Amino acid sequence: YVYKSQNHEGFDKIKLSNVIHDPSFVREVLAYEIGRKYMPVSRANFANVYVNDTLIGLYTNVESVEEDFLENHFGSSDDSFFKGNPESLDLDGENSNLSDSPGVNPENYEPYYTQKSNNGSDWDELYEFISVLNSDDSDFKEVLNVDRAIWMHAFNYSLINFDSYVGYAQNYYLYQSNNGQFNPILWDLNQSFASYRLTDASVFWSGFSILEAQSLDPLQHYNSVSINPRPLMTAIFENSTYRRMYLAHLRTIMEENFDNGDYLERGTAIQAIIETDVLNDTNKFYSDEDFYTNLDTTVN
Repeated sequence: YVYKSQNHEGFDKIKLSNVIHDPSFVREVLAYEIGRKYMPVSRANFANVYVNDTLIGLYTNVESVEEDFLENHFGSSDDSFFKGNPESLDLDGENSNLSDSPGVNPENYEPYYTQKSNNGSDWDELYEFISVLNSDDSDFKEVLNVDRAIWMHAFNYSLINFDSYVGYAQNYYLYQSNNGQFNPILWDLNQSFASYRLTDASVFWSGFSILEAQSLDPLQHYNSVSINPRPLMTAIFENSTYRRMYLAHLRTIMEENFDNGDYLERGTAIQAIIETDVLNDTNKFYSDEDFYTNLDTTVN
């Protein structure tokens, strides 16, 4: 049962995750922290979760992408708003890849995108966006915040966050701001830092190793192949100016977070904050030793 008028420190919804894919406990919170430097991304922290005074464990707690988030970042919340997550994930399919394969009827796109707004015409807006994005001769910057999309691609590649638009084409939002442009919004970063390596939807369709993750071509979907279409990537990469912007954004993320060692310093600091809580969590999926060693060692 939900009391819709309730809130906690101004938040009326919390999204809890049990950290199942992360022995270090830092991937999701650190990834959101890095993302917020460059684009509108949810806030994230940790929560000790109790049920009837019984400690269940330490969870990550992520700000929901809904009305308050949209108002804070876009100054509106009643425009076209969709989530890119298919009703049924097809491991060999296109999923929510923004291709126009489903055809000209907006209703055909409903199994692949969840409408989060309330306007009946929003499906037409989404189809128009997809149609323009897939047109060879279109000027898609009229319907897409190109720089925002470039930042998202640079983030996903630099943090090897492939449980996203890159891999099976899911786990992102699209919000159409008042200027008519759709803005992609990152979501579900719990398998960043190469925790998810099942596919890159390109050369390593069947999965890739840690060593391969470290040397992935950041223009793989341009230089090689996309097993299924990735128009949000290819439309941008085919433009030489946007391609240079993408590489510049990726370089910025690497220089400001990785080359300088900031990610390791911040990951270590986060672990120090949550150390006692992790050790007190008897329901976690990995050992106490794994928590410490996974900061710089692979845990299978």
